[in-house]
Amino acid sequence: MSLKANQSQIRTYRAEDCVVFKKTNERFGGLSNMAPGFPLVVNGVLIPTSEALYQACRFPHLPEVQRIIISQPSPMTAKMKSKPHRKNSRRDWDKVHVAVMRWCLRVKLAQNWQKFSELLLATGDRPIVEESKRDDYWGAKPQENGTLVGRNVLGRLLMELREELRGPGKEALRHVPPPDIPDFLLYGEAIGDLNGSNRVVAVLGDIFAQPTVDASQREADQELWSGVMIPKECKRLAEVDFPLAAVNEACIRENNRKTRVDSGHISLLHSWWARRPLASCRALLLTLLLPDPADSLCPDSFKETARKELKQFRKIGPKDTDLRQALLSFAAELAEWDLVGKGGYISTARQLVQAAYGAAPHVFDPFSGGGSIPLEGLRLGCEVTAAELNPVAWLLLKIALEWGGRKGHDLALQFEKWSAWVLKETERRLASFYPLDSQKRKPLAYLWARTVRCEAPGCGVTIPLVRSLWLSKARGREKALRILYLNNSGEPKIEVFSPKNDQEVGSGTVAGNRATCPKCHQTTPRERVQAQLRSKRGGAEDAILLAVVRTTGGRGKDYYLPTPEDLQAYAKAQAEAMEISIEMPPSPPEGDTGFRPRPYGIINWADILAPRQKFSRWVIHEVIEDALREAAAQVKDPDLLLALRACMYAAYSDNAQYNTSLCVWLSEGVKSVFIQGSGVPMRADFVEGNLLSSNCEGLGYSIRSVQSALNHLASGRYDPSVPLLANALDELLPEESVDVVFTDPPYANQIPYAHLADFFYGWLRLGLRDHLPQAFAAAETEKAREITENRAVRDGGVHDRAWYEARMHDAFAQMKKTVKEDGVASVVFAHKETDRWEALVSALISAGWKATGSWPIATERRQRMRGQGYAALETSVHLICRPRPDDAPVGDWAEVLRELPQRVGDWMERLQGEGIRGADLVFACIGPALEIFSRYS
Repeated sequence: MSLKANQSQIRTYRAEDCVVFKKTNERFGGLSNMAPGFPLVVNGVLIPTSEALYQACRFPHLPEVQRIIISQPSPMTAKMKSKPHRKNSRRDWDKVHVAVMRWCLRVKLAQNWQKFSELLLATGDRPIVEESKRDDYWGAKPQENGTLVGRNVLGRLLMELREELRGPGKEALRHVPPPDIPDFLLYGEAIGDLNGSNRVVAVLGDIFAQPTVDASQREADQELWSGVMIPKECKRLAEVDFPLAAVNEACIRENNRKTRVDSGHISLLHSWWARRPLASCRALLLTLLLPDPADSLCPDSFKETARKELKQFRKIGPKDTDLRQALLSFAAELAEWDLVGKGGYISTARQLVQAAYGAAPHVFDPFSGGGSIPLEGLRLGCEVTAAELNPVAWLLLKIALEWGGRKGHDLALQFEKWSAWVLKETERRLASFYPLDSQKRKPLAYLWARTVRCEAPGCGVTIPLVRSLWLSKARGREKALRILYLNNSGEPKIEVFSPKNDQEVGSGTVAGNRATCPKCHQTTPRERVQAQLRSKRGGAEDAILLAVVRTTGGRGKDYYLPTPEDLQAYAKAQAEAMEISIEMPPSPPEGDTGFRPRPYGIINWADILAPRQKFSRWVIHEVIEDALREAAAQVKDPDLLLALRACMYAAYSDNAQYNTSLCVWLSEGVKSVFIQGSGVPMRADFVEGNLLSSNCEGLGYSIRSVQSALNHLASGRYDPSVPLLANALDELLPEESVDVVFTDPPYANQIPYAHLADFFYGWLRLGLRDHLPQAFAAAETEKAREITENRAVRDGGVHDRAWYEARMHDAFAQMKKTVKEDGVASVVFAHKETDRWEALVSALISAGWKATGSWPIATERRQRMRGQGYAALETSVHLICRPRPDDAPVGDWAEVLRELPQRVGDWMERLQGEGIRGADLVFACIGPALEIFSRYS
């Protein structure tokens, strides 16, 4: 009876009697549809694996979907890319899919004749079974009694093919006609007869390198897969040692210089919260990937290659511990930003990773955020899957990981060309709204104050809300404000003068959100200040212009009263702004979001714009659209044009944070609305930067920043990765498909990402909702599925601590499903609060992980400004984890307590020697304690 007629039957196999394959890098792994090294050519199209071909055959009527599937760097991502479209599979797919799989396997054999035929014949007469924990259709599920139960359709197709290969007509298998299926198309063309071609395979051999198997010289039970396989019991380098001090110093240097416009750092693409230093991600990921050469189970082939690759950097002693030290020193040097593109460091790192795995290992980050971890995975030559729920962060990932790898050089050139066009045209349209003074001095910034009415009986004057009357305390250039009331109008007169001492200046008019009247000295309480500003939607519309900051030659600047031309230009912009309506998301609600302006009437992100800011931003939006229309006439690649649009709006969006009525002025320039990181305070007085200025974070600053990042990405020469707009709780990848999980999960209630990102989302949506509707069609970002502790969100239940902890457990459990049995993970923790640590660690352990190491790495910028009520560690603890076996022993608590003091004491001594102090030292010692505790079930 035919296989097709029996495909619904359940079969039971004794595993010990069968050829069982589960992973592609193990014995008989090449039988898997997921196995690399078996390229195919159909209708002249190069297809890396039979899995990609099979998935593409679902969609003969959707050639664009076929292109997306076939262009993926791995069979897993090809399968994953088909999932969103499966509802649009050909209508008869359920009837024809077995025939399609049979055909795919025959194409695999015909075009990889020697290698695949020898692999098939080496299975002897034993049943061939694909083991799978979830799929008992194509494979069979393992049972506790040592059997495998399932339909095993793939295995039976392989056995069918094996029997034909043994028969007298085996040469006919070199010719593969298409199956008798209507509309069997690839890219809109009918698939014809296919023949095996030694020439084609030879040409492609260097691209998909995999040695052939000579069955005649091997026993049937010998290892038939030639790729390196790190034994599960072999420790990774990061589980044994790590160049902590050197990497910490590299992180500090990176954090201190990454904002330089010429640095090329990924953070210049766009702001994002709690982005990890590239130095720590690069160094730690390398040591997670590489085996410890001093481990007795470390493959000799890896040690041989490592010695060969590292000898260009240093002399290595004969011992395996010498090689370990050489690898650690190399990882420390690799962390240095200046060495990333020099001296063959990246190419050497890739060779080391290749030596450890044979093929590119799969790295997964389910909370990708600002993209540091996945970018470094690509840089090291890994296959990377990056997932992110927030569309703002997802767009940054798409630019950096996908377009940066696929369109890097062309994208950088096009952005340079058209961003210059935008700057020139913006200058032409807006110059009159930022006038020079009579001495041709450029305005850098405008200093404003919101106003309230004094509510003291008999007073009623207008009070400019100014925190400090000082403008500059620079020696020899002291400047301050003076507020006078010279008539009965009740309106203040502002003067700028050079004080001789503090007593001449006096105090500001607002403190603790209470306003003190400069005329009657009575105080208006906070509630009344809020009520007055609430009636004016925040009060930016009728704010008073206090002073103008202008250039004074070179890099100098000084403070002046506004000229009549300044006031006229502003009035003109104010009139223009009244005709403009910008659709923006609502502002964050009060509570856990840290957004303080809500009680003052700022209920929409558009409310934080002063009139000229609103007008100017709309003009820039129009200019960008005009530029993109011009570009569309010249750029014929639609994907490149979309990438250009995304980068234009990334610069536009990022610049918006320096152009609101919540920005502050410090001596070095305009500071972002998000200067305090996770909180947004209310600003009584604010600064309006000149968008045309090359200083003070004008539009040119943001464009130069994006250009710098694109230039660096273009020089990286890495394979692209398509990021997933998805939740970490979703089943994003097949089970046991990931070699390394490396992620930085959200920190409870420290950063309300979605609520804050709505500010950037609104500006991005102006230009992207019709072009990337899957990310920007909604009016605001999704809050319901974001895994944070934020009681302002009530969709799906109140997002309190219990909700957050339960979701983190589910996310860690999902991560464990995706990681291979011999895989490893690193989870970043930066909490200082003990109960937060306890909650996340409990979720991690209960989800089936055990800690095998921990490293406190200096990922936080020193002396950075924070919102009140949160104290962050300078270091973040990177826990190294492994999947805990289901049969892990039950721990003896007394034994655990006996082991703890020695282990923690030794660790504390080590960290003190590395310069770790204070709270960082205390919390870093949680790692070793977890190593002991989490071994047990």
